[in-house]
Amino acid sequence: MTDDQQRARELLAQEYESRGLHQSARDIRTNRMDEHLGWVREANMALAAITAALRAAPDAVALRTAMETLEQIASAPDDKGAKFNAAGTMAFLTTQGAVGPEWRPIETAPEGRLVVVGWMDTEDSHYPENYDFDYLEDGLWAKHADCVEHAHAVAPPGSKMPKEQPPYQWWMDLPAFPAARPQGVKDV
Repeated sequence: MTDDQQRARELLAQEYESRGLHQSARDIRTNRMDEHLGWVREANMALAAITAALRAAPDAVALRTAMETLEQIASAPDDKGAKFNAAGTMAFLTTQGAVGPEWRPIETAPEGRLVVVGWMDTEDSHYPENYDFDYLEDGLWAKHADCVEHAHAVAPPGSKMPKEQPPYQWWMDLPAFPAARPQGVKDV
């Protein structure tokens, strides 16, 4: 666990304690959170967002602003509220530059190069963060366009179809391939 991740745990635990949720705060500090409990999903999203905010903007004012936004996630009354807050938090962190230096607005994606694309699905309360690989070709995202074309060709009537426009919000380059062959990998 990195220092930023540990600091994020401490900050979130303090928020839970301030609400009288002492056992939850202990669970957050010790990383002994039962994934089957409803609040743990929101706590994990909050921890990721706090860690990103710490890495991108470690000053106290930016962190406090991020914490105020993240309080909504930690105290979301139901899944509908949690979905809204997760999307709102990602949007907030993006505007603050806290999503990470490698994530860039989708409008700046390069043509003809495979990249990682990301987006928030506000209709999915369990897994709102989505990632995929795609490349832009002649102004169209090739993989998404293929998916839409395939769905129209084979889906039975009444099926839920993918939208014509991809939901992508951010992109990042693929990491560089290791220069040295990892230990245990043989030539093909």
